Amino acid sequence: MNFDFYVTGSVIVEVVNLKSATMKEAEEFKKIIFKHIDEGFKKFVINLDQCTFIDSTFLSTLVSAYKKILSIKGDLKLSCVHHQLNSLIELTGTRKVFKIYSTAEKTIESFS
Repeated sequence: MNFDFYVTGSVIVEVVNLKSATMKEAEEFKKIIFKHIDEGFKKFVINLDQCTFIDSTFLSTLVSAYKKILSIKGDLKLSCVHHQLNSLIELTGTRKVFKIYSTAEKTIESFS
């Protein structure tokens, strides 16, 4: 399975189970996130622990989800971002958009 999720309190953690997240998986991920928004979730953690590469389409999907979540007064944060991904996030300027934490637990706690 490319994506899993679990709920802890009012926070939903979306787990990306891919080494490389690309255009091929972006639409599936977007549908999952938007379904969870429709179900009433407002606090999202995207756990990228297993992911060492994302392409521009997948990054765009993350930004799109972030904007949608902000529009409903929610928040989306990233956790477990590997060095390679951090470089891409810095390079594209999206570091200014996303709050990034070292672990899923710290990210969940940040909502308190």
